Amino acid sequence: IKSFDLTMNVYAGNSLNLNPSTCAINNNNPINVDFGSVDPIAVGGDVPAATPYTQSVVLNYSCPDRGIDSPIDIKLVGVASAFNASALATTNPNLAAGVQRLSALVAPGGSFRTAITNSSGSDTVLFTLFRKTGSVPAAGSFTASATLVMSVP
Repeated sequence: IKSFDLTMNVYAGNSLNLNPSTCAINNNNPINVDFGSVDPIAVGGDVPAATPYTQSVVLNYSCPDRGIDSPIDIKLVGVASAFNASALATTNPNLAAGVQRLSALVAPGGSFRTAITNSSGSDTVLFTLFRKTGSVPAAGSFTASATLVMSVP
């Protein structure tokens, strides 16, 4: 009986890329939410559900390489309102802008989990405008800003 020694070399045809992803939200274009002309008295109180001022925005996620399937986190980076830490501060101290996904507020510094399938995905978020309870916001223009950051959990 003869015996043989077998030496086998295995080379993986895979690669591990530790560089930051090139996936993007809305092709890295700014998302502008315009509430139009706002009646300060009609803006709902401290609860976003009570406001008539809402804007629905679709967030599209895309990656240049095909075949990427992964859970992702979308983080809202911005300054919280002084009267409601779950909403974004605006330049009018009596107004706040809320970001909702699936009826839940996403607070500044908070995030929500979603997914990319075959290198793309999307979610609809609702931007809401509401005021500090008991206040009448001053007339005039106002702004708020934030950044959405996509990451892999």
